[in-house]
Amino acid sequence: MPDADLPISFERDEPEVSIFQFENVDIEVTRSKGVDKMGPDEDGLYEFYYDFELFEFRSGSRVVHGRAYADQENEASLIAIYEDGERRLMSVSDLQADLGRAAIRYFKNIGKTDIKWLDPDNKVTGYSPIP
Repeated sequence: MPDADLPISFERDEPEVSIFQFENVDIEVTRSKGVDKMGPDEDGLYEFYYDFELFEFRSGSRVVHGRAYADQENEASLIAIYEDGERRLMSVSDLQADLGRAAIRYFKNIGKTDIKWLDPDNKVTGYSPIP
C-alpha cells in the first residue's frame, strides 16, 4: 500500500524538436525527458520512480506517440496515434502506414532494437512486438 504522505511528482524537460527525413518526407520529432515518482521516504526510497523519454512523430494532422524508459536502453514502445485531433490506440495498419514506419525507423536509428506497440488485442501484457 503506497504511503499517502510521500510526495508525488511528474517532471518533464523542455521538448527538443528536430526533423527526421523518411522516404523524402519531413517528419517532425519532438523528444522530452520525464520522471514520474513517488518519494523519497525518510530512508531515501521511492514507492515508484519512472525515468523515461517521450516521443512525438508528426506529419500533417497525424501524430504518433512513443516512449522509452531509461533503464531499458534497447526498448521503445509506440503508444497511441492522434488523427485529426482524436486519440486512439494504434492498429496494425497504422504501424504499416508511413508515419508508423517512420517512427519505427527513427527508434532503430537511435539504437532501439526491441520495439513494441500498445496492442489492444494483447490482454496479457498490453504490448506486442512490431509485426
